[in-house]
Amino acid sequence: MEFNKFEIVASLLCYRLGGLILSLWQSTPHITDREVGLVIALLRMILVNSANNQNMREAAIENYQITANFNGLNSEYDYISEIWQDQTLLKSEQEDCIDYLESKLREFGNSKSASSAPPFSAPASQVTFADPPRRAGGAVAATSPLAQQPMMQTPEVEEK
Repeated sequence: MEFNKFEIVASLLCYRLGGLILSLWQSTPHITDREVGLVIALLRMILVNSANNQNMREAAIENYQITANFNGLNSEYDYISEIWQDQTLLKSEQEDCIDYLESKLREFGNSKSASSAPPFSAPASQVTFADPPRRAGGAVAATSPLAQQPMMQTPEVEEK
């Protein structure tokens, strides 16, 4: 529990008053059970009030954190929906442009729509390809001096 200044002063005063009343309670007839009960009730009320204030502070902090998280999620949702709407609008505009261009091509008789487009596969004569020609013995023969020695770098001479 955290106390503020007023709660500290009130609890100290209540403890001192309660201690004084409880110490004099048995020795004097002027302090009755009623006064002792009132002091104890006042002390309990201060403790309950401070516990309630602490719980209210914790609830306010939790409410602030939840509100901040909600606002963050809400702004992310707005951003994502705006991007989605932009992409949907762009896609719609592109489809409208494609439809317009296809209609213009149909007007002039040059239509190549997706339904009349040729397939993207090879003709039947080229489905099976012949094996590529092979070289006999490789580009450099094994008995060649080039295959036996690594290539050396020659120093370059500067011309004056």
